[in-house]
Amino acid sequence: MKAYLRDTIFIRLFLLMFITLSLSFSVGWHLMSGFGFETPHVTHHSFRLSILLFRFTGIGLAAWVAARWLAKPIQRMARAADELGENLNRPPLDDSS
Repeated sequence: MKAYLRDTIFIRLFLLMFITLSLSFSVGWHLMSGFGFETPHVTHHSFRLSILLFRFTGIGLAAWVAARWLAKPIQRMARAADELGENLNRPPLDDSS
């Protein structure tokens, strides 16, 4: 079976954060409406759908930025390990970045 997505640390982090943020948003929404905090009555179904689409787009963007930020040091270490495997006498990594 052919995989549709490459199995990378970025994809795993993105999916983990997107699912976590989406679930926390949904649970929070349902809990707040259960305590009597009703959302404003919206008559147009398309407007409510566009609000949800906008929120989940924001969640997706936040998850993408966070996954890139978290995956960068791991990718840097993997690149350094590959370089070390090619040349054992290479200079050490710079610790400042």
